[in-house]
Amino acid sequence: MKADNFPYEQLAQIGLTRGAIDGMKKEEREALFQGKTSPLLDLSIRKNEIAFVGKGKISLYEKSGGEIGIKVHPVRAEIKNNYSLSPKQYERLQSGETVIHDTLDKGKSRTYLLQADKQTNEVRSTEVRTVKIPDKIQGYALKNEEKNMLKQGQRVEFQNEKGERQSIKLDLIDPKGIKVEPVLLAKDNSLKQSQSNSISR
Repeated sequence: MKADNFPYEQLAQIGLTRGAIDGMKKEEREALFQGKTSPLLDLSIRKNEIAFVGKGKISLYEKSGGEIGIKVHPVRAEIKNNYSLSPKQYERLQSGETVIHDTLDKGKSRTYLLQADKQTNEVRSTEVRTVKIPDKIQGYALKNEEKNMLKQGQRVEFQNEKGERQSIKLDLIDPKGIKVEPVLLAKDNSLKQSQSNSISR
């Protein structure tokens, strides 16, 4: 898809003005053409006497004829376990962690990364073999072992060009596809998730 070739007429049909799209950050607009979702938007959809008015996200995809289509991702009431995850996996998914899920597709074993969008409660998925990891992050050259760790949903710690300890993980929701944060902040977030899980049990 050609970046910035927004289907404004189609977007207007779901209640999005040109100003709403042009008002997004540059990285958010570019991410839409990479299959990522938008920030939360006010949507208004009426089709075949079915109406939806509320918060949601959109994503773009390329149709077979080259035209750009729009997918709508409305806010859901809860995170559903549509992947037959184990109770422990489902709990991790609900807490915001990335979960590895193996499944059979036409007799072939495939491995997926699953992550819930905490704003919409939608579960996003991507096949591990399609994940592309950059060679360098903030000047640090990732080793093959570290790339494989990231593809398994694990965190990797490294020291950037400024000598700062950073933590990196794949993020299926983030427009960049990768989340980088200081190690102390990453550990603090992990601790909060762990405490939340303990309370929920």
